[in-house]
Amino acid sequence: MIALTERRQVGFARASGDRTLFARISDVIVWPDYRGRGIGKALVKALLDHPDLASVTTWTLNTADAHALYEAFGFRRCLDGDEMRLDR
Repeated sequence: MIALTERRQVGFARASGDRTLFARISDVIVWPDYRGRGIGKALVKALLDHPDLASVTTWTLNTADAHALYEAFGFRRCLDGDEMRLDR
């Protein structure tokens, strides 16, 4: 997913997996000048709602500092603290 504002790329997110049962969010990046505008949330929502990923039941990711962003979507911290998981 690519976030565009005024026809300029201002963010990026990607997920990898089998597109059936498992997906891992690897990057959610928003350019510094555009942070705090909900772009990261929109990118995560776009991945979770994407029709090609509708059957994915297990989502994982690793983050050191954006736990609250993902917790708003139902992700929970795993034992190591940086790893997060969403079962739907």
